[in-house]
Amino acid sequence: MKLSSLLRPEYIRVKEKVSSTEEAVSLLVNKFTKGKTAEQEEFLKAIKEREALGGTVLPSGVAIPHARFQHRDDFFLGVCIPETPFMSNGTEIRIVLLFILSPISSNVYLQTLAQFAQISSDSERFETLLNCNSSSEFINSLSDVYIKKELTTEDIMTTEFPSVNENTTLKELADIFYQHNIMYAPVLDSLGNFIAEVTLTDLIKAGVPEYAMQMESLKFLSVLAPLEQLLENEDNIKVSQIMKKPTLFLNPDSSIIEAAVELTKHHRKHIPVLDKNNKVAGILNATDFLNKIIRG
Repeated sequence: MKLSSLLRPEYIRVKEKVSSTEEAVSLLVNKFTKGKTAEQEEFLKAIKEREALGGTVLPSGVAIPHARFQHRDDFFLGVCIPETPFMSNGTEIRIVLLFILSPISSNVYLQTLAQFAQISSDSERFETLLNCNSSSEFINSLSDVYIKKELTTEDIMTTEFPSVNENTTLKELADIFYQHNIMYAPVLDSLGNFIAEVTLTDLIKAGVPEYAMQMESLKFLSVLAPLEQLLENEDNIKVSQIMKKPTLFLNPDSSIIEAAVELTKHHRKHIPVLDKNNKVAGILNATDFLNKIIRG
């Protein structure tokens, strides 16, 4: 299905004098409801409630306000390009995409979102899109973009992630986990091949005395300094000493249901996604399901 088939000229506003996402949303909702006050209030309330949970904004400057309605079968995509970009929570907003959807249209929504994210990462193409002078020009510029029918792991996985190597020290690993607020990292060799994985649990385990792992009662350990062993030796212990060989991975074209089953069946929070060359294409995080599907 072509992305352009989801777009209607009357719901695309270019070079509008809006100075906030809220103004852009009001403009688009007014167009969608044709000025019907009751419907307009219903949509604006739902969008505001969803935005209060945390708005979706891509680093490239794409704001994505949206709302789901259980009792409607709508799929509405509105586009507003401000005449002058405006700031929102530290990000310069260059385009607002408003989605109003039903539960059964989630796949289309996520696929559409993935395509716009990809377009916005291509600076030249993104500039061309933003500089369209009419709704028809905007639609025509997307005539070569297609949306897949099925959602796959590639559509929701995290593609930007830090990695480590065998010689990374546990101090460096701890710093990476802390600075990036993560609990998992792939271990790569000098050629970038995926050879192992390491988690925050593995790091913590390195600070627990071996004898403690074999004790049934650990109450007496309260007198010991917390993770003393790790803190004293984190500069000397290497990732190679705690990493684990990977036993589970997904492919970019693995289905979402397969990914969900693997996460739950193996009690995993992260699963690496490998391409055909054994390179890590992304990391599937359990929170990706929450942020991008359940509450996406």
